[in-house]
Amino acid sequence: MTQQAKPQTSLSDYDKRAAHFSITRARIMKIVTATPGLTVAEVSTEYLLRYKYLPRIGNRIRELRRLGWVETVKEDDGLLHVYPVKEEQAVA
Repeated sequence: MTQQAKPQTSLSDYDKRAAHFSITRARIMKIVTATPGLTVAEVSTEYLLRYKYLPRIGNRIRELRRLGWVETVKEDDGLLHVYPVKEEQAVA
């Protein structure tokens, strides 16, 4: 019996889902802007309560950080907290 390799996610798969990822990022921004300082887990909980499903929040927050829209700060509790970047910081 031969084993079949699992198909790997490719860049083309990401491109096909880019519009969905964009919507998810926008929704996360709404949550983070409304309540700055939530942990990643709290953002996930709020997303689930609002939109009734849970995408991969960590990946989208990472993308938002790379785009310069949010920053994550490890606070005294040892958890990452997510804050929106102020417009004057984003321009600099």
